[in-house]
Amino acid sequence: MPISYVGAGSAVQTVTTTLTLAGSASSAINDVHIAHIISINNTAITAPDATWFEIAQLNFTGSRGAIFWKRLIAAGAGSYAFGVAGTTTSY
Repeated sequence: MPISYVGAGSAVQTVTTTLTLAGSASSAINDVHIAHIISINNTAITAPDATWFEIAQLNFTGSRGAIFWKRLIAAGAGSYAFGVAGTTTSY
């Protein structure tokens, strides 16, 4: 099966310890979700659970960026709560 683009979303939270992202309702089994998160306070960003895999997490001047991926084992939308503080993200 060829790779195809399904969609994207975004969320912004300024004062929180959890950033919850919503998955796409059109997601199918074996789709891959990618989360790119930037935290403005340079603290570690944690995955929602063990089904998410960290690609990279880097410190910047006063902030931190992280990229995670997950292969879906069930179709449909889900929500994913990443551990952060003061965050802008794209998903």
